[in-house]
Amino acid sequence: MTAVIRKNGRRGQATPPRRDDGALHAYAMFFDGDDRIAYADVLEDLLAVLIEGYPSMDEEDRLVARIRLAVRAQVWIQALINADVDPAVWNALSAEDRGVLTGSRHEQPRIDFWDPEIPLVLVETGYVPYTDVDQPISGIADVRYPPNMIWLRPVDEWDLLESLSEAGFVRLHQAVAP
Repeated sequence: MTAVIRKNGRRGQATPPRRDDGALHAYAMFFDGDDRIAYADVLEDLLAVLIEGYPSMDEEDRLVARIRLAVRAQVWIQALINADVDPAVWNALSAEDRGVLTGSRHEQPRIDFWDPEIPLVLVETGYVPYTDVDQPISGIADVRYPPNMIWLRPVDEWDLLESLSEAGFVRLHQAVAP
């Protein structure tokens, strides 16, 4: 099965298509800036919308493709966050912190602490236990997901889609039984 893709003609108020048996699809994913909606029953089909050729890949290639998608999303999300920062706040950052926010993402940032309130978008697989680089620690909140760090999690299909949704790259919804 593949995802059913519709143009979001009513910006979030589209009537979802139904499966042949009349049931709703298990998932709806708004993407492309909410311009399109993909409806599917399995996560693989949603990822196939975002990653060309995903269903035909073996597990190792799928992981690599999910990591690449996470890094592309990381760059896009960080750019949107950066563009929305008040100039006075931006100018108050150290040159090093501005460099972290605008730096290349061919590698994940190697920092010990992230103290600014501006969210830093990170890809989990760039850090321990997947590499030898320690994860940065938030200097403003001692919680699993601090408000100044956004983690994209590509190891698992659900975790990736959920983290992309939480970060605003897509909007993921699950059908609720009536």
